[in-house]
Amino acid sequence: KNKGLGRGAMMAIIAVVVVLIIIVSVLFFFGFMSMPEDPAKLVSLQGSVEVSSGGEFRAATEGMALSKNSVVRTSSGSSADILLYGSSIMRLDENTEVKIADFITDKTDRTIKLEQTSGKTWNRVMLISGIDNYEVSTPTAVASVRGTGFAVSVTNESTSIGVAEGKVGLKTEFAGETAVEISENEQADIAKGLSEAPTIKTLVRDA
Repeated sequence: KNKGLGRGAMMAIIAVVVVLIIIVSVLFFFGFMSMPEDPAKLVSLQGSVEVSSGGEFRAATEGMALSKNSVVRTSSGSSADILLYGSSIMRLDENTEVKIADFITDKTDRTIKLEQTSGKTWNRVMLISGIDNYEVSTPTAVASVRGTGFAVSVTNESTSIGVAEGKVGLKTEFAGETAVEISENEQADIAKGLSEAPTIKTLVRDA
C-alpha cells in the first residue's frame, strides 16, 4: 500500500498553510497599525509634576496623554519625561515648564513645536519616530532638529543650547532672524538683547 500523502496533496497542504500565514500576517499588521496611539504622554514621573490644558494646573499621572496647548511643569527635586510617538523623549529637569505649542499629526506631516519658558530639558529625537519638524522655542532662541540629542537650559536672562550628537539649527533675533548651526559637542549661549551672532564653544557636559 502507498503510505503517506501524494505529492499533489502535500503541495496543496503547503499552499493552504502559506495562504493562512499571509492572511494572519496582514490582519496582525493592519490591526497593529490601527491601534490607538497617544502622540505625546507623560512617563517616568518623579516628585511633584503638574499639567494644565488651558485651565488650572493639576497633578500629573503616569501615562497621561498630552495634546496641543498642554503645559507641563516640575517643581524642585522633580522630573518627568514627555514620550513622543513611542520613541523620542523630552526630559524635564526640576523647576522646568514646557508647553506643547503646536502638534500636527497626519499621514504626511509630524510637527512638534514646544515652548520652554524655564528650567532645563534634554531632547532625544529619534528618526524612527517619523517626526518631520521638532522645535523648541525659548524667550531668546528657537532650536530645530531631526534625529539628534540636545539640551536646552533657560534662565531669566539667557538660553543655553548644547548638542551631544547630530546638529541643531538655531535662530536668534538680532537685526532680523539669523540661523546658526550648532554641531556635535558644541554649545551656544544666547542672552536677552544679544546684538550679534552667539559664540559657539565646546559643550559643557553634565549628568
